[in-house]
Amino acid sequence: RLGMFRTFSVLLHRSTAAAGHFSRNKSSFEIFHGSSTCKESSSVSVVLFGFAGSPIHQLEKMSNIYTELGHRTFYCTLPMKFTFSYDIENIRNCADQVISVLKKEKISKVICHSLSNNGGILYQHFSQMAVNEPGLEIKGAVFDSSPGPLGIQNIQKYLKIDGIEKFRPSRQTPVFLPLHHFGVNMANRVPLAQTFPEIIYQLKFLKNNWKHNKHVPWIGAYMTEHEREAWPLLFIYSKNDVLLSWRYVDEVVKMQGLTGRKVLSKRFDKSGKAGHVAHLKYHPTEYREMVQQLLEVI
Repeated sequence: RLGMFRTFSVLLHRSTAAAGHFSRNKSSFEIFHGSSTCKESSSVSVVLFGFAGSPIHQLEKMSNIYTELGHRTFYCTLPMKFTFSYDIENIRNCADQVISVLKKEKISKVICHSLSNNGGILYQHFSQMAVNEPGLEIKGAVFDSSPGPLGIQNIQKYLKIDGIEKFRPSRQTPVFLPLHHFGVNMANRVPLAQTFPEIIYQLKFLKNNWKHNKHVPWIGAYMTEHEREAWPLLFIYSKNDVLLSWRYVDEVVKMQGLTGRKVLSKRFDKSGKAGHVAHLKYHPTEYREMVQQLLEVI
């Protein structure tokens, strides 16, 4: 294991040395408008933030839940190259683009619906900007298969020890971000021939980004220890999720509930084979019922 860490450090050092020869392409971030399936009857719109590598048709299915209920929707996916290189500047640029679109469309009230940690991270920075944006109000937030921890905290997924979900390292480490990238690509069935060049590309930026952004909490830590807003929350997750510890989400639910805000949750025993962002597919009725419950309390 130590050898793996040393190998990572060498790769990170070599890749960073060449980082100055590369530029980041922001054009891959695009915001889509949901297609209305019925007359828009609600003053609250919905912004959906996709999981890493999320195909647009997945977000369209999520969007339809809300358009069928009369809500206007917008959806987008944060480029994972920003997520896994901890490029906070470009993540915030994407969040700012979402706010610009909402302002242009004269949207004043929104619900955020985030898929996996990739969606959660965009929510994190979008919400921080939105609370300081005149005329824009977040009315609620949904987390599907999120939030999760960064790095060593993922050990709780494999160790069944009472209280392990309370384990919170005092410092974050970037060492596991390439492993998270690898795990996400495997879950998305991305070929290894594509995955390894992607990871090497991320390493070109990670060390420098981490130097400037290591104080910025990952979405799991942010939702557990930092966010203290008033809008209600809904968490949807499963015990058989191969990427996310359900015990960790249980702890987030508990901690947010202790702040006094309204917190709803639905934990499935199983959502398909992998259990990650598959809840709507395998539990469509229950999923819609939970979303409806959130809408009723905003």
